[in-house]
Amino acid sequence: MITTKLLRLLLCFFIGSFTVISIIVGLNVPFIIFLLYMMVCYLAVIYLKGYPKVLFVFSVFLLAFCLRIAFVLLIKTPPESDYGVMYEAALSFSKRDYSFNKLVYFKDWAYQTGFVIYQGMIARLFGIKNALLAIKIVNAFFSSISCILIYFILVRFVKEEIAGVCALLSAGLIFPATFVTVLSNQHVSAFFVLLGIFFITSKSKKTYSCSILGGVALGISNILRPETIVVLCAVFLVSFIRFVKVKKERKYVFLETVLIVIVYIIVNNIASMMIIKTGVNPEGLKNNNVLWKFVEGLNHESKGGYSKKDADLIYDGIPLTDEQKMEVQIKLIKERLGAGPKKLASLFLNKQYTLWAGDPTIWTFKPFIDTNKSVKILGNDLSYDEISLYVYEYHKLQMFILILLSIWGAVYQIRKPHKSHFDFMLYYIMLLSIAGIYLFIEVQARYVYLPEVLLIITSAKGIEALWD
Repeated sequence: MITTKLLRLLLCFFIGSFTVISIIVGLNVPFIIFLLYMMVCYLAVIYLKGYPKVLFVFSVFLLAFCLRIAFVLLIKTPPESDYGVMYEAALSFSKRDYSFNKLVYFKDWAYQTGFVIYQGMIARLFGIKNALLAIKIVNAFFSSISCILIYFILVRFVKEEIAGVCALLSAGLIFPATFVTVLSNQHVSAFFVLLGIFFITSKSKKTYSCSILGGVALGISNILRPETIVVLCAVFLVSFIRFVKVKKERKYVFLETVLIVIVYIIVNNIASMMIIKTGVNPEGLKNNNVLWKFVEGLNHESKGGYSKKDADLIYDGIPLTDEQKMEVQIKLIKERLGAGPKKLASLFLNKQYTLWAGDPTIWTFKPFIDTNKSVKILGNDLSYDEISLYVYEYHKLQMFILILLSIWGAVYQIRKPHKSHFDFMLYYIMLLSIAGIYLFIEVQARYVYLPEVLLIITSAKGIEALWD
């Protein structure tokens, strides 16, 4: 008896001592900031619990929007690379000049035209002089509304307090908050993905109206950024599981899934036809070089990222016909797939690291790095190099915690099956699909935008496990 008590006392002492040691080892500025922010989120949810829900929702939006606008005004990132090409095309569109469609960029990747029109309409509305700032503010608006959608999605699966904590956490995610300074199509596309999922997983969806609205939202998302195939794959798989498990709902599940896909296809085809008929781009929303993403994604030298060597070979060297491009690209893909198991395994691991642990914030600070420019924060001059490093470390910490919470949430649902839900599986499958797809196509750290938003949702189950 005494021995047992001593053992328990020893274990308690070990747990206490090494908890302190682990805090000392892991203690750094990003950790403290995020820990404090999580505590503030929790306290805010508890404090606002007795108030009308609309007040909490508005508070989430206000926090997210103010934070994003602060970064937009503080860090004036100019449009570069693909963003620069699309921005210039958008300015041309705003003047009803569609000559940009003659560029190889908009011939081979005509699907980018949808986002050009989106930016061009904002430029036309606010004027070319104000276009850059206006687009960033509109993107900040959509990014902020996404935080509210996260709350309304989660409140169906977890306690209202947990949904509130996750919504506030999403408002403070450093990558989406700083990335609004970049003219990316990910802000508005992610919003429509979340909106589509919100309708698809709606409790009142048996009227089929939510399936139609979900298909429309996913269709719009795909027009702006063609990555919605990931969502459709997840919807198919979840629907199949429900079809097998719940016999009474088989007819409804089948019709619901078919309706989502049909509406999605119709929305995309109508948009493509309108773009062709109005003369904006004779190629509509086509992808006339599907193989390019695979050529880049399987490049061992660039670790699955953009390769200037490949670009020079296919686009900047001797002009190639479409048939010649396809022939060269198929040859490169075959060579790279045949590199052997070890090289492929190394490539796949590097690509997963780039996606989940790379530095997506570099796009915000890239134009200012290695310059003498600095920003005054709380009376201190901080160079953009220093800010970029701090932001990246903070982003990595946030990703690590979200992944841990998501894993813990999955374990929690295995241990307590009554806490799991068919529709919630959609988010796990989407994350797995994203991880799988980027094994083969080009990857960049900034592509983690949508996965990070999805991790906020899956982390809710981990928070629920801790809450319980």
